[in-house]
Amino acid sequence: MRSITGLLIDDFECKFEPHISEKLLLLKSVCDRTDLLLLFTSPRLPSSDFLFCANLPTAIGQKITEFTENDIQEILTGLGVQNASWVKYIHLISGGGHPQLAIAAIQSMQNNGWDTKELNTLGSLLGGNPAIEQIHLQSRERLLNELPKNSRRLLERLSLKSGSFKRSFVLDMAQISPVVSDGGLFFDRLIGSWVDQHERDRFALSPLLSNLGNNTLTDDQKQKINFEIANSILKEKSLSPIEANSALLAALSGKNVLVIIGLCLSVLKEEQSVIEMLAPHFILFRLMRTDRFAYEDDPNVSQMFRGVQLLLLCHMEEKNEKFSDVLKSFEAESNRVDNIAGRNILTLAVYVKLLLTTSKFGAIPHFWNLIYKLDVLFESQEEYLPDHLSNETISDEIDGVPLLGFMFINQAQQIKQISELLPVFEFVNSCSLKLRQKLFKLFNKQEFEVDVLVMGAWLGEYDAKTINPSIHSAVFVRLEELAKSWGENNLAVCCRKFRALIIDEYGNNKDQALVILDEGLVLYGETNSELVRAKAKVLYRAKDHQSSLELSTILIEGDALLSKTEKAFLGREAAISAENQGDFETARRYYLYGSNAAKECSISEMIPMRVGLMADAALASWHSGDHETCLRDFITVLQELQNIDPKSSLRAAHCHATCRHILLWLTQNITGEKHFHSDDEETKIYPGIVSNPEPHSEIGKRYLAPIEMAWYMLAALENYSCLDVGITQNLTAYLPKGSVFEGELLLSPSKMRKAFTLLDTTLFIEALKETIAELAYVRDRGDYSNSFDIHSVTYGSIPIPTQNQQEELFEIAEKFVLCFGANCIFSNNIAAPDLLINCLVENQGFKIRTELLNSLKGDTQSIDYNTSIAEQLALHRRAIENKVIPSPKQVFELVFKILQVSGQTNSRSVIAKSAYVWLSAKWTFILDNQRFLLKCPSFYEKPITQACNVEDGSYLERLIDLLQATLPTLEIGNANQLNQILNGLRKTKC
Repeated sequence: MRSITGLLIDDFECKFEPHISEKLLLLKSVCDRTDLLLLFTSPRLPSSDFLFCANLPTAIGQKITEFTENDIQEILTGLGVQNASWVKYIHLISGGGHPQLAIAAIQSMQNNGWDTKELNTLGSLLGGNPAIEQIHLQSRERLLNELPKNSRRLLERLSLKSGSFKRSFVLDMAQISPVVSDGGLFFDRLIGSWVDQHERDRFALSPLLSNLGNNTLTDDQKQKINFEIANSILKEKSLSPIEANSALLAALSGKNVLVIIGLCLSVLKEEQSVIEMLAPHFILFRLMRTDRFAYEDDPNVSQMFRGVQLLLLCHMEEKNEKFSDVLKSFEAESNRVDNIAGRNILTLAVYVKLLLTTSKFGAIPHFWNLIYKLDVLFESQEEYLPDHLSNETISDEIDGVPLLGFMFINQAQQIKQISELLPVFEFVNSCSLKLRQKLFKLFNKQEFEVDVLVMGAWLGEYDAKTINPSIHSAVFVRLEELAKSWGENNLAVCCRKFRALIIDEYGNNKDQALVILDEGLVLYGETNSELVRAKAKVLYRAKDHQSSLELSTILIEGDALLSKTEKAFLGREAAISAENQGDFETARRYYLYGSNAAKECSISEMIPMRVGLMADAALASWHSGDHETCLRDFITVLQELQNIDPKSSLRAAHCHATCRHILLWLTQNITGEKHFHSDDEETKIYPGIVSNPEPHSEIGKRYLAPIEMAWYMLAALENYSCLDVGITQNLTAYLPKGSVFEGELLLSPSKMRKAFTLLDTTLFIEALKETIAELAYVRDRGDYSNSFDIHSVTYGSIPIPTQNQQEELFEIAEKFVLCFGANCIFSNNIAAPDLLINCLVENQGFKIRTELLNSLKGDTQSIDYNTSIAEQLALHRRAIENKVIPSPKQVFELVFKILQVSGQTNSRSVIAKSAYVWLSAKWTFILDNQRFLLKCPSFYEKPITQACNVEDGSYLERLIDLLQATLPTLEIGNANQLNQILNGLRKTKC
């Protein structure tokens, strides 16, 4: 391989004056003649005129960007450095991979022997790296030596801004005194060498110039420039969080009070949802230390800054320690403000926003103190507001309900531990009657239940699995005492209810829980719906379904004053109790009662439960024998499911999965064929399965078939039930994304079974057409595993088979026709075969030979197995028409052959029933009227009679038993062989 030699001209930067261009062209000519490679590095591309004169393409210039982590990894690998941590560290300290700084850092680390103490102490990042600092120093010296004063001045100002900037910002910096005349022109000359252009109007200073201004400007100069930097950034109509951080940093350094106030107000005026989005990006606000004032020169600004910091911390901190420190700082800095009106108005605004927020760490520490302070601020507004604002006091009510009540509830429901409820109740106990009434007035409205005061703490302990029966039941005893002393009986009842439930569910002491509830009924009234409901729950958990149902019925029929959520759970538990006692009609009614209650709940988690209760009601209808109502209900259920994202919650995933599971079980129930999951688990159900409010935590990880497949399952179920409620007929309208191959594979067998059961010739032709199309498609693809995948369904319709494909599948199509015709004979229906023969004349998407049709009509003799069966069907059809009695052998032969053929059409189970009934009737007649045609009829009469009158077991088993019982009487030469075939059919059962 020939080595490449050439000439490198590094850092080439000059104007392409005529004499320069001439010398460069001469140099290129020399290199071309001597076969030397000529390479330039330059901050900018050469002019198009020069490229034209040199006969070079415009694409010859290649832009070299910063090193990526992969680039640094390759360099380190070449040096034999294997520790992957060095890659990220060097990329970071080199300003994001600046080539010169990265190489300098690598050289420095190599000289130090790649000492891992550097990684542990972050020495270069925090304290500086001498090699990198040397490059920065060289860059500053080069600036001083090469650039005009105006260019240096402009770069110094730009270096004080963090992050990127626009051209308008550059022009603003040029106007700072002393003014940089023609600032735009000077800036253009800096692009490429000292300024990187990221977008059309987005620039950044080269990392080589970091800290340039900090090293060359005086403190007064830096303050003045930072003041103007903040003003320039804030001029933008819309401000990104990153730019807001830059503006705040400049404003703090430049003591630009107006910008700081503007940024603070931009947060204070926003909704909580917006503040939550801003919190991760407003880093400077959140990181401000608490061991000194936020802005010592102006107490008003300092107070405002701390207020914003509090609001942002609510949405970022997982623990409340830092928030508590900042809250103390806010109060201390508020006390520095001399303007009482301004101080109190800002304090009031911040406290209101804090108390109405939902923080990451839960309830605000000692939030009741803020409630008390707010009450004082609201009550004393006239005292501290200026005279001209005394008539414009801030309202402390919303629709007649004190704002303090909303804030009190909002914080109380964020409490995570039951024990933390005690100081809250003790605070309420210490309040004046007036303040207590403000806090509890909200509960006079029907949509607010007192449960919310303690529910958050309950759920917190429940989720953490830390509920302690003895400790926490004692807490609720004290809470009840306090509530009762205030005359808040509803709250007292609530506390007693939770106490009883803790003792029952976590202490496993049903009897003590019932005693507590019975005592409560004496104290608060025998008809107190909350306590009656709690008692019903205890009995329900103890599986005393009759007693629980009796209490639940009183509540439901009496329309008890319970929350909508509680009514939903009441309906579910009452329905389950009814199901366990076999009262499915009552169960359905109560499931729907719960579903209607859940519909009126504003909680998103109740949406899947509402649909689940509808599905459970449908299942109850099925159990009661009302299959049509069940199917109609499931139409609504699947329509509702299409609007529920299964990934939105665990309950949503459970509802989706169990609805599909239910459809599988219903199909199993109606067909008698067991279905198993992929893990060989049998499909089973239990009362209330779909509406289970506490589903398995892993349910969301299980594969969920598309909703289209659920619609196909429901349509198939309609066919298996031999009903017509419009599902199959309108199926395409229900499918969100259209037809699915795998769904069609489910549907066609159900249509075929319905056609066989109802002897519906039109439906049979339709089902046969679909079946042949599927078989043709599968045959072309190899097998079913290549054609259909339930985990990756194929949208679209199965294509109509070609004439060649129909020719290839004529035998199986004929077997379907023979089985259908036989089922008509077994049902003593001769009109259906006549209609079938007429329909088969036309091309229906499958092929039936003329010879078979003629044999079915009885016009010709058989030429093969299929036509021989067709000939027998014609014989039996004529026998029915002419009231002729066929021989015992002819009866046996027809049933035996159809039983064999039906296995290939998957219709054996549906034919077995009609065949058994028909054969039993025939042999009853034969034993009475054709005994002379039998061998030893008296000897075999008893087993035949017994086989004709069996009422247990599957029809297929009974049919085979009857055939084997009659076989010895027929004097058939190969009887032993036929008996072996029947034994084989008994084993396969298909």
